[in-house]
Amino acid sequence: MKAATIRAAAVTVSLAAETTVLSGIPAAGGNSSAQISQTITGVINMIAGTGTTAVVVKCKTSGGTQVGISETDTLAAGASENIPFAFVDQTGVPTASYQITITQTGGTANGTVNDITAYCIGEG
Repeated sequence: MKAATIRAAAVTVSLAAETTVLSGIPAAGGNSSAQISQTITGVINMIAGTGTTAVVVKCKTSGGTQVGISETDTLAAGASENIPFAFVDQTGVPTASYQITITQTGGTANGTVNDITAYCIGEG
C-alpha cells in the first residue's frame, strides 16, 4: 500500500457551477499499471453560500473521467461544515492524478472552501 497527501487553501465555489476545489492529487505509487485500486479520501471545510441547501462532491481523473458516484451533503445556508468524502477508482487504468469538484445547489451566493485535505491510497 502506498499513500500520497495534498492540501489546498481557500477556493471560491461559484454559484450553481461545478468548481474544481483541489487538483493534482497524485495517484499513490504514481501511475503504475501495477496499482489495482486507488482510494481518494479527505475532508472539505466549507462555508455554504446564501440559500445553499446541499453540495455535490465529485472526484475525477486527470483526464476528466468521474470516479465512483457523486456524493451529496445537505447543509444549512451560510453554515460552516466539515464534509468528508471517499471515492474508489477500481478501473485498474493508471492515471497521473485526481481532482475534487463541488457544486452548490439551491444557492443565491457563492460559497467558500476554507481548507481541503485529500489522501490517495493505492493498493496493488
